[in-house]
Amino acid sequence: MNKNRLASRGATCCWIVPAVAVVAACAGAKPLPASDAAPAKADATLRAAPVSAAATPSVASASADRKPAFDVPYWPTPQPVVEKILELAEVKSTDVVYDLGCGDARSLVTAAQRYGATGFGVDIDVRIVNLARENVRRHGVEHLVQIKLGDMFSLDLSKADVVFVYLLDRTLERLRPQLEKMRPGARIIAHEYPLPGVKPNKTVRFLGPLDGPPGTDEGGSQKTHLLYLWKSPLRAQPKAARSR
Repeated sequence: MNKNRLASRGATCCWIVPAVAVVAACAGAKPLPASDAAPAKADATLRAAPVSAAATPSVASASADRKPAFDVPYWPTPQPVVEKILELAEVKSTDVVYDLGCGDARSLVTAAQRYGATGFGVDIDVRIVNLARENVRRHGVEHLVQIKLGDMFSLDLSKADVVFVYLLDRTLERLRPQLEKMRPGARIIAHEYPLPGVKPNKTVRFLGPLDGPPGTDEGGSQKTHLLYLWKSPLRAQPKAARSR
């Protein structure tokens, strides 16, 4: 549930497109401090094949001698927004939560700590993957959360109960074939960008800290964040609504 962001994270614990894109056991567990969660989510397309939750072109895989070509910068999702996302997704201890373009995995760490959920994050940037794994280790949820270096467009999402994305709409469109294979009742949560051509079950406007590149002061200015919820099977958007 992090901004991977907006292009192509995942999951609570995002990124933002040049033009300007899941989730955590203990009832009394303290939320993951913004300072504890390094630069949040990157775009799934960026790090899992671009655009962490914010859609973007695909990227093969990161190699030791060559940097992956990212479509968007590393852009963390503020912790209060991560918590709202998990609430909206109604995460349970029996859920398997995916964060595509997981960033520092704050969404998955929070989902594991607060709800006891199992988490799986993927990112295409080896540096971000290492950051996420360290965050998971530091918060003692290695038994629940797994982070993988890879391309989100190659993932089988049929076993996911919740998928969090902070990706551009064009990247989300590329992901649609995978999202359509999710089991009935599974939930998809997108931060800021809607899934083109698909009617959301719910749209929430949430006033929270300003998001931005690493170092952004989450305790300063606020903005209205748009959160979209879909439940599987996905429903096509009426043509009239799409043409507006």
